[in-house]
Amino acid sequence: MKQALLMSSVAAFALLLSGCQQNAPEGEEATIDTPSKQTTYSASNPDRILSNDELNAHADEARAAAMQLGQELKAELIAAMEAGGPMAAISVCAEMAPAIASRISDETGMEVGRTSLKTRNSANAPDAWEVESMERFLTSSANGYSLTDIERFYALEEEGETVFRFMKPIVMQEMCVMCHGDAVSDDVMEAVRAAYPQDQATGFAPGDLRGAFTVTKTLDLN
Repeated sequence: MKQALLMSSVAAFALLLSGCQQNAPEGEEATIDTPSKQTTYSASNPDRILSNDELNAHADEARAAAMQLGQELKAELIAAMEAGGPMAAISVCAEMAPAIASRISDETGMEVGRTSLKTRNSANAPDAWEVESMERFLTSSANGYSLTDIERFYALEEEGETVFRFMKPIVMQEMCVMCHGDAVSDDVMEAVRAAYPQDQATGFAPGDLRGAFTVTKTLDLN
C-alpha cells in the first residue's frame, strides 16, 4: 500500500510539471521530474550532457550555498529585530544581505543571491528563467506541495557555455510580516520607501512564496 501511494505521488508530480519532456529534440531541453525537484538537461550539446551523479553533485553544492545564505541572513535579521525592531531589519536587508551573498559567492565560486516576483531591491530582479521557476513553485504550492520540499535545477547551454542553475523557494516567515505583510506600519513603510523607492514586496502572509534563493555556476567541462 505504501509503495502504491509513493508511486501515485510521483506520477502526480510528473503531471504537475508536464510541459517538459524526457526525449526532447536536439536543441531543446530534456527533463526528468521527481516528487521534490525538477532536473533538466541541455540537449543542445549532446557531448556535454551531465550524468545524474554530476548534476546532483552540483545541486548539493548549490543547495548548501543557498542554505548558508539563508541561515546567515536569518541570524542577522533576528539579532537586528531583537536589538532595534523592524527599522534595524531594514538596514540588515539593505546593507548586510548583499555583503553576505557576495562573500558566499566568492567562497564557493558560484553566484549566490535572492530574487522574487515582487522585489524590494530592484538589483534582485529575476530573469526569465527565475520568473518561470517561481511561477512553477506557485503552481506546485497551489496543488498541495510544500514550498519547503520543492527546488529546481538545470544544466543548460547559454551563449556557448554550460551553466548550472539552482533555485529554492524562500517561504514567508512570521517575523517578516512587519516589513513585508499586508499591514505594514506607516513609519516602517516610510523607511522602506526611503531605502527602496521601487519596492513591491508587501502584501505577503506567513507561508507565502516570498521569493527564492538562486545559484548560478558556469561549468568547465573540458
